[in-house]
Amino acid sequence: MEHLARALGAPALLTRYSRLLIDPNRGLDDPTLVMQLSDGRVVPGNAVLDEAEIDARVERYSLPITTP
Repeated sequence: MEHLARALGAPALLTRYSRLLIDPNRGLDDPTLVMQLSDGRVVPGNAVLDEAEIDARVERYSLPITTP
């Protein structure tokens, strides 16, 4: 993917996790940030998430890493 983005002169957002965990292409205020349905099927690991777990995923996977 990096080569394709470079060849096209386009930005690329690369992750090492599934978009079903948390979608890096969606805003933090998007209700579909963590999908409960995908292709018409329930995503078992996301079906009953509470706000605390979604917040934990945002903190762990979505916020930029800052260094002092």
